[in-house]
Parts: sequence; C-alpha cells; structure tokens
Amino acid sequence: MRFGAVVCKIVEASAEAALSEDVFRMATVGGAEALNRPDLGRLAVGCKADIVTVRIDTPKASPVYDPFKFLILTASGEDVDRVIVDGRTIVGGGEVLTLDVPDAVCRLNEAILRRAHECGDVPFLSEVGKLAPDLIIRAREEQHAQDLTVPLF
Repeated sequence: MRFGAVVCKIVEASAEAALSEDVFRMATVGGAEALNRPDLGRLAVGCKADIVTVRIDTPKASPVYDPFKFLILTASGEDVDRVIVDGRTIVGGGEVLTLDVPDAVCRLNEAILRRAHECGDVPFLSEVGKLAPDLIIRAREEQHAQDLTVPLF
C-alpha cells in the first residue's frame, strides 16, 4: 500500500494524490470488488472476517493524528500485534503462533544453499556458502540444545 501511495504521489506530482483512506479502501473493498467477491474486504455479517490489529503505542506511531496515514505510510510488519484468519489467531503479541520460525528459517537457508550448489557458483553466496553448512549445523545444535534463536548469517 505504501509503495502504491508513494508512486501515485510522484506520478501525479501532488501530495494530495492517493489519500491514505482511498488507498486503504482500494486494498480492501476495492480488491474484493475487483475479484467480484462481495464476501471479502469488509467486516460485515456473512463476510469472511480476517482481521489484523496494529500497535499504535510505539514511538514510531506517536502521535497518531491520522490512523490511515500511519497504517499506509509508516506501519510495517513489526507493528502487527494480532492476525485472525477465519476465526483462528495465527499471530499474537507480534509472534507467529502457527510456525516454528527459527526452524523454517534454517530449512529455507539449507534449501537456498542446496539450490546454489546445484546451479554452480552464485556470487552472493560464494563466500558465505563455504561457511554456511557449518553455521547451519551449529545453529541447529545450539537451537535444539538451548532452545535459542541463532542467527545464521
């Protein structure tokens, strides 16, 4: 949403273009209308109710004069407090509840390294790739032994 709003302001050469309320409506109700899905994009009886709550009690959010501007132009994933999808909370307190994130990151890094190895020398992994298998093994051992999140790179 931020990207769309900023690009629109640049193209139109106007700070008044792409008002935050309009961008929010386009991303919710407008998206549902484009998909011809009246059961999406709004909180109403008979509609699918996926809800995202965003923290506004942080320095970045203060003072909140315009919640739409904060949501569209400033907020990021780190501001998400809770996500409810089809009645099921999948993020609570800013933490993913349905996935072991450190394990998923480990598996992703392992897959990237395997693929890079299959493709030959990949510039951004050339030096890291030499060390990464040892780092992954140590990270997994430490994570399971101490139940800690260990950065891989």
